[in-house]
Amino acid sequence: MEWNPALVDLGLALVLGLLVGLQRERAEEEIGGLRTFGVVCVLGAACGLMSEAVGGWVLGAGLVSLAGLIVAAEAAISARLREERRGRASTDGGGTEDGAEGGANGLKALEPDRGRGLTTEVAMLTTFAVGAMTVLVGREVAAAVGGGMALLLYFKKSLHAAVRGLGEEDVRAIMQFALVSLVILPIAPNRTMGPLDVINPRQVWFMVVLIVGMSLAAYLASKFMDRKKGTLVGGLLGGLISSTATAAAMARGTAGSAGARAAMISLASGVVFVRLLVEVYVVAREEFWQIAPAVLVMLGVSMGCAFALWRFAGRDGAPEPVSGNPSRMRTAIVFALLYAGVTLAVAWARQSPLGRSGVYGVAALSGLTDMDAITLSSARLAAEGRLMTGTAWRAIVIASMANLAFKTGIVVMLGGVGFAARATWPMLATLGAGVVVLVVGWLG
Repeated sequence: MEWNPALVDLGLALVLGLLVGLQRERAEEEIGGLRTFGVVCVLGAACGLMSEAVGGWVLGAGLVSLAGLIVAAEAAISARLREERRGRASTDGGGTEDGAEGGANGLKALEPDRGRGLTTEVAMLTTFAVGAMTVLVGREVAAAVGGGMALLLYFKKSLHAAVRGLGEEDVRAIMQFALVSLVILPIAPNRTMGPLDVINPRQVWFMVVLIVGMSLAAYLASKFMDRKKGTLVGGLLGGLISSTATAAAMARGTAGSAGARAAMISLASGVVFVRLLVEVYVVAREEFWQIAPAVLVMLGVSMGCAFALWRFAGRDGAPEPVSGNPSRMRTAIVFALLYAGVTLAVAWARQSPLGRSGVYGVAALSGLTDMDAITLSSARLAAEGRLMTGTAWRAIVIASMANLAFKTGIVVMLGGVGFAARATWPMLATLGAGVVVLVVGWLG
């Protein structure tokens, strides 16, 4: 038995409307609750169905009619509230020796209700639109919008608490990311230029948006982390923000136990490989499974050792996670220049007499301080056919090994031999896994 598509659309609209109405009912909104929102969403779907037969004016008429009903309902509620306030004012202010105080209370009662917003009214209009979308746009999109709106309304208190927990620096970071992603990216030229014709400004800045976006998400998450799981969460977030900065801060720091600081360094170093896999997937999706296995081996070894260290040595005395605004324009520009420079160097090395050896040399030098640039450039060149995938994954592994060696040196210099013996063995084990991967890859 096949269901009539119109009935399916109307049924989905009813469910979505009831979902939003359930939340509004629990919020004790006067203008609309469970049944009202269900009917409004069905009205939108019905108007969408009729518009296919008689024209789009039906949707406009339905929306205008709904807006008129909302205005009328608001006027009625406001009139009732004014009457109630006048009644309280006359009761509080009339004929007593406390008349002056009562009069003041009466004036206060006549003040408008400043706590009421427009959330329910806007939600009702959006619910009408969701109903129309089930017919005209698609059920999946309508379900996503309707469900997302219900969640947004439900998590009102949590969202308000999160906003109140943000400082001026946090808001600045969000706005700077908006500048990077919504203003600069769309206007960047989308064509290759420069030496060797490998620099595409739009692609370069997209890499900036990708890296800054991941770092910003981790930075904001660190503001609301559970302090009881500080070592675990701090290490995971530290790897997303900057594993090198985390290693330096934990080796130099004195807050928290030595075991907790060592565990945070190891966890941050392991999370780097998750970040690299995300970057490869975004930039070179078709070549992902040709590049990913080598990275997955190093990820498995790194995270296995890191969690062992965390479990036995890092559960108490957790230090503060490393954080800092990752959306600064200076940071974005520096990474853009670094990425463009690495891409150009890899392309030049590939065409030079050095060949693959030159690419691996660039990878080793780049990986000392930054893994993102060489990973993104190698993966993108492989996706464009300018670099063999075998060369790309080897370059990423070599850069990872260089980065691990660099962080090991930092920990030894800043933390001393005693602390380094405790903190660096997971990184050394991962470095050894990288050597094995390269040897097996070359022999194969």
